[in-house]
Amino acid sequence: MAEQTRMNELAERKRLLVVQAELHRALLQAEVANARARLLWVREVREKLPGGPWWLAGGAVAGFFALRQWRTALKWLPAGLAAWRWFKKFKSG
Repeated sequence: MAEQTRMNELAERKRLLVVQAELHRALLQAEVANARARLLWVREVREKLPGGPWWLAGGAVAGFFALRQWRTALKWLPAGLAAWRWFKKFKSG
């Protein structure tokens, strides 16, 4: 009788672990769907950029270095804006 009780307890624990694993899988799927929905704007921006993913990656790298050395980046900001205006003017004209 004790062995049967022990087997029932183990079977119940196993069932609970399987249910818990299914719950965790469902939570992970929900989080992935949530992250995709939140990052949808990145895909839209990437599709609008003419240079493709290289512009996005370059902007991220430039932002990283700008945060690391923000004083140096701040000195280059007017030159960067002037270059951007010149590039837009050159491209549209």
